[in-house]
Amino acid sequence: MIIAPVITDWASLEGQILDITVHRMFDSANNMQESPVTWTAYVNRNEVSWFAEGYNEIVDLTKNSSETKTFDITLVNKGGKQQPYAINNLPSWLSLSKTSGTLDPNTKTTIKATVDQDIAIGEYLENLYLQTDFGYDQKLQVKLRVLAPEPNWNVDPTRFDYSMNIIAKIKVDGVLSVDSYDKIGAFYNEETRGSAKLVYNEAYKEYFAFLTIYSNVNSGENLKFKIWDASQGKVLEASAELNPSITFMNNEVLGTLSKPYIFANSGLVEQEIKLNKGWTWISLNTNDANFSDLNTLTKNLTLETSNRILSHSPALLDTYFKDASNPANSGWSGTISANGGLSSSKMYKVNVTQEQTLKIKGKNVDVTTWSFPIKENWNWLAYPLASNQTTNEALAHFDAADGDVIKSQNLFAIYDPIIGWNGTLKYLEAGKGYMIKSSKQQTFKYPDNLEKSKTGKSVSNNEQETIPSEFKQYSQNMNAVVLLPKGFDELFVYDSKGVLKGTARNQMINGKELSFITIFGDETEELSFTLGDGFAKKGTSKSFTFKGNEVLGTITNPVILEEVSKSENSIYPNPFGTILNIELNALKKQEVNIQLYSVNGQLVFSQKSIIENGSNVISISPNIAQGVYIVEVKVDGKLVKTKVIKN
Repeated sequence: MIIAPVITDWASLEGQILDITVHRMFDSANNMQESPVTWTAYVNRNEVSWFAEGYNEIVDLTKNSSETKTFDITLVNKGGKQQPYAINNLPSWLSLSKTSGTLDPNTKTTIKATVDQDIAIGEYLENLYLQTDFGYDQKLQVKLRVLAPEPNWNVDPTRFDYSMNIIAKIKVDGVLSVDSYDKIGAFYNEETRGSAKLVYNEAYKEYFAFLTIYSNVNSGENLKFKIWDASQGKVLEASAELNPSITFMNNEVLGTLSKPYIFANSGLVEQEIKLNKGWTWISLNTNDANFSDLNTLTKNLTLETSNRILSHSPALLDTYFKDASNPANSGWSGTISANGGLSSSKMYKVNVTQEQTLKIKGKNVDVTTWSFPIKENWNWLAYPLASNQTTNEALAHFDAADGDVIKSQNLFAIYDPIIGWNGTLKYLEAGKGYMIKSSKQQTFKYPDNLEKSKTGKSVSNNEQETIPSEFKQYSQNMNAVVLLPKGFDELFVYDSKGVLKGTARNQMINGKELSFITIFGDETEELSFTLGDGFAKKGTSKSFTFKGNEVLGTITNPVILEEVSKSENSIYPNPFGTILNIELNALKKQEVNIQLYSVNGQLVFSQKSIIENGSNVISISPNIAQGVYIVEVKVDGKLVKTKVIKN
């Protein structure tokens, strides 16, 4: 028997299971079939298929924030003719090495899929579709979990003599956690004494935390607890069976599988703010009850006399005094304390003498009610969000004009009405403070949906360039947008003493290679630009004066540095380390005397050399101290004088 159904659109049946039934059939002797016969058939007529290597029907991915994640998609053409294809419904966080093309008969091709390393933490589920001439769009489901960097709550058990145990569950916002990445930590005076992640128990079909807590005393230590909520990427203060703390007791066991201990978040969130040795621009995204008492708020910091905190609009200052002979007399004083202390509505500049971490806790700032009065010109802008957001998304509600600028301590972006915000400041980061230059007065709010958005990007703190240690000593900066001559992609700024004050690399902006450089300083001084190509540095004739908060150039009208002419005499690299190259163009063979003078006019180096007609390069290695020098050499009767810097 041959069944030949008339199907005009096989794509409508592709991937379906058909039930086929035959009844009332007669044989050659005209005997009728006694009962129906039924069987099934799976429709698979599409000659093009696809799959993800190493995965089943769902591509299930887990990645850490800032981690690059890739997987391979294989397309197969089983037929005898060419098949065009296109992959549709790509989410913004997934890119493919190829999204369309043509498959030759009986061939396959592999496409590399890359997850955006800057995607915000959270869970994502998207369907990709493979479209061919067959008319049936095949689905490939991609499931993604992005994890924030979790806190280091590791404990070395060998350092302790005693322990106790707790069998527990974790509850966040009234709901028992079933997230194996969540964990509970036990602390004594902010020292980690134990931590445990949730694990699944097959018998109970529930998640439990088996927490071991360590101590060097038999009993009596008052323990507090914190929850790491991986879905939010936040540390939450926790209660233990509704108690804010428990007392350590050696060999005690709290909770059972049938009646586990419950750790629940108290509604308070912890924020960690990393303070540089030197200056740090900070923002607060939790409202700590101790904001009005700086001594209590900073009691776990190591502070010295003259450590200070600055705010703006109004300009306020608190300074720290340390009394080594009587620590009770140590403390903060000034106009910040006199005016109510810190606030999540302000950005602060903090100066301390050693690198450390300030921990605060409280309820998250309600971004829906938060606003900031922007004045014309410069403003100290707080960033009260607990997640990192792209500059363009974070400033979506800012009424920007051409040339407006936002900057952090070491990065900046400038606004262009056609292409938006561009520069080195690609993200606003939780806990960091900013300055924004506005051409008009306005009231600014961050978009309400940023904390909940899964379409935006977020980046971990190590993803964006951090401030180099040599620049942390400066409280001020200025910025410049610079167009470098062809062949150079690095830009440096030095002062008259050869001290590096800023560095940047080219980036492509709207088809143009520009350098966005942040220049650091504390006082008015003469500075100069130096070019680099990755191998050598060459000085320029362009100099300028440092002025805090000044901005030189724009995206459309950058500062233009003239190309170094190779036909003229030149000296490079400048600044130099060990070897200084002197390129001389001579009209005839002659002897030249290369001399180096200090800025005081003292001769510190001299070397005679014979040069030929044409181009010559003489390399010298003067054994001199770091600083600024003048190189003098006479060629063809003309004296060449160049200022150089020895690093």
